[in-house]
Amino acid sequence: MGIHHLKLKDGAEINLQIWIMIICFLIGILIIPLVRKFAFYINAVDEPRERHIHTKITPTLGGLAIFFRVYGRYVTFSC
Repeated sequence: MGIHHLKLKDGAEINLQIWIMIICFLIGILIIPLVRKFAFYINAVDEPRERHIHTKITPTLGGLAIFFRVYGRYVTFSC
């Protein structure tokens, strides 16, 4: 059993990288709605105009949620 594998009760091994991807995905699912609410709170939104495709007010901080997810992965799981 290597350092990058976890052993389950039934003897099966799961690659640590798979767990990291699952955890980061779940963190992203939780962070995105919070960042969206924060964008509306600080008025970081893009309003529809004639040159835009969207028809509703759209928050513009989506990259911030992705940054937190990726940065969190490196801080938490850097081995």
